[in-house]
Amino acid sequence: MTPVDVGTVSRVLNVSVQRVGQLARESGFPEKIGRNEYDLNKITLWYIRHLQAELKRRGPAGTADGASMTAEKLKLVAAQAEKVQTENRVRRGELLELEAVRDGVTKMLANCRQRLRAIPSTEGPQLTNKSDPAYIVDRLKIAIDQALIELSGGGYEGVQDLVADDEEGASAAADVHGEPMGGRETPAI
Repeated sequence: MTPVDVGTVSRVLNVSVQRVGQLARESGFPEKIGRNEYDLNKITLWYIRHLQAELKRRGPAGTADGASMTAEKLKLVAAQAEKVQTENRVRRGELLELEAVRDGVTKMLANCRQRLRAIPSTEGPQLTNKSDPAYIVDRLKIAIDQALIELSGGGYEGVQDLVADDEEGASAAADVHGEPMGGRETPAI
């Protein structure tokens, strides 16, 4: 091992003296063996490994742009795969299109709103001559529940189930005065 100066190192590595200074600050660069003296063999070996690592980092094109291009291509392929998977899930019915859901919910809410707003005009005439508060409350509750069941997608069967449950509950319940309400008239739908 013959110690060499920085000028010799720069000529052998084919870089400027300033670049040798930059490389000397890199991790793993061999230490000086004296004042402005380097071990040329260790530095050459280190530099070869440094260049190999840099080529590997930059990718097959050998440039930093090539590595970023490869990374972008990988992102594109992953995005395309995700798009196909999502489309397949939509076709299988696992996912719904946002616009279709928005339209469906909007229609359901508009229908429910219309049904709830119609309760006074549809139920009012039938309740004007009724004096039993429990009967009036039940009629209104059933009308509201029908609108809510329709909103939940329960359909006509859900309304029938609710009415049956309501009739069973009404026979065992008591009114606000503590009197049994089982004998009262059950409103028809």
